[in-house]
Amino acid sequence: MEREDIKILVNEGIFTKANNMSFVSYEDEVLTLKMLPDERHISELNILHGGIIYTFADTVTGILCMTLGKVYVTIDATMNYISNTPKGVEIFGRAHFIHKGNTICVVDVEVYTKEKLLTKGTFTYHSYLKKDNNYTAYLEKNKI
Repeated sequence: MEREDIKILVNEGIFTKANNMSFVSYEDEVLTLKMLPDERHISELNILHGGIIYTFADTVTGILCMTLGKVYVTIDATMNYISNTPKGVEIFGRAHFIHKGNTICVVDVEVYTKEKLLTKGTFTYHSYLKKDNNYTAYLEKNKI
């Protein structure tokens, strides 16, 4: 998957668009996305909901795995929450590979603002669909 393909995948994807996520960069197998949280993403404590941070991290790491030409599902993840941020503060997610196997990928991710680190995590993925006609059909069906 080329840089422009990833950019389109992120910027035009139904889920990513609906959650204000967009492409920042992809170089040397490091992917960075950003998200502008709105009122839908804020907890009763008036801070960014931890589940939203987790979902954002899962999205960044999952898309990084897709650059290998397969479709992946999350099978395990660990997140350490370090800090939080209020509504309206742009967050960034940066992911890089720890392991790229035939069926398993392990990816580290950091979610942060321009001022501080929010979380660090490790996500493990299992490949279930190779890049072929089924992969193309999957992308078309999901408007990716």
